[in-house]
Amino acid sequence: MTIVVYAANARSLWETIQADIVPIGARATTSGNSWRKDDSGSATKIYRAAPTGQHDERAYFVGTVRTGQLMLLDLLPGSEALTWPLFGALHGHLSGMLLATYPDAILSLNLFPNRPTDT
Repeated sequence: MTIVVYAANARSLWETIQADIVPIGARATTSGNSWRKDDSGSATKIYRAAPTGQHDERAYFVGTVRTGQLMLLDLLPGSEALTWPLFGALHGHLSGMLLATYPDAILSLNLFPNRPTDT
């Protein structure tokens, strides 16, 4: 389950997105940012967060820059198997945030759903 983003400079966009998302455990802010990141491992994991700052561990996104213009954001299972409702909710929220926050940087955004193993 992937969001594919085309941008003039995908690496710069991915670095900006990572810099803009606060880490897990950070104090909640009034910025309205509803995402948290865990960059303690080899890949930065991006989780949906409640207004309290508590993150949703059911699934997370991992970003990869493939070419100068192509960035992939893959949804991976966390504490439970991926389902269509979870996929829809998380992809909808992240796509909306990306398009609202970085409209000038994104040339196109596409969703590529793969059927979850547990429907």
